[in-house]
Order: sequence, then C-alpha cells, then structure tokens
Amino acid sequence: MASCCSTENHNPVKNPCPVCGTAGKAVAISSLYHQIRFPDNLTVPAADYYLCAKPDCALGYYSDTGLCFKKSQLREAEHIAAGWLCYCFDISKADYRAALDNRNADEIKKFVIEQTRIGSCACSSRNPSGQCCLADFKRVEKVYANEPQ
Repeated sequence: MASCCSTENHNPVKNPCPVCGTAGKAVAISSLYHQIRFPDNLTVPAADYYLCAKPDCALGYYSDTGLCFKKSQLREAEHIAAGWLCYCFDISKADYRAALDNRNADEIKKFVIEQTRIGSCACSSRNPSGQCCLADFKRVEKVYANEPQ
C-alpha cells in the first residue's frame, strides 16, 4: 500500500486531551501544517502534537508544551463534528452506514482500498489524524454489526 497507510511514522503514544480527557492520537507536524487554517499554520512550532478526535470537544490539536489549536482553526472542523470516515474521498460515517443498510458498502470500501493501494489517497494531509482511514471502515462495520437491526 501507499506510504500514507504506513504506521512506521506514527507515534503510538496517546496523551489525554487537556480539555475533555479523551486519549489523543499522536500526529505528525506536517499534518498540522495542512490542517490548521492560514495564517495560524505559519506559526506552528516543532513539538509533539496530539489530535483530540472527540467530535464535541472544542480542542483540535495540543502539545506537551501546552500549545493548543481549537477545532474552529482547522480546515476539516465541520467534517470532524459530523463524524467523517474518509477525508480523501469525502465519505461520511452516515454515508457508509447507509451503504451498509443498502448492501452496497463493499463497492465503496473496495474503491477506497484500491485508491489507497495505487497511492491516490492523501491521508497525511486530508485526514486530521494524518492516518489512513481503512481501519475506521472496519470499526464502523463492527459497530453496525452489533446494533439491533
């Protein structure tokens, strides 16, 4: 698969969000440069950063040094709040759940897998976590499978 889905560049450390306490995900600074809106992205100092992925928390990124960026400062703020699944190909969790209901989710998932395989994804810049969404498809499927139908 393309390098965007490699886990070798991602720090597995999860520090809690200073606002809501949710475990944050380590994020490469290059992802912040793409996600934080201008002109705030011009002043992002080198540090270890984490993403608070909890949709209703106001905080987006934070560092061990105390520097914080609100979700309102991010390009994808609306998508984070809406529960987006795949930022590269504009697929929401609601879209995918509807496809699961309609039994055509395999087509969507195969498309994303193929585009990722050939390197047409842009996970490190489009996804606020800087990570590939393929594992998130599995998580949505697992939750969906455990819900009463």
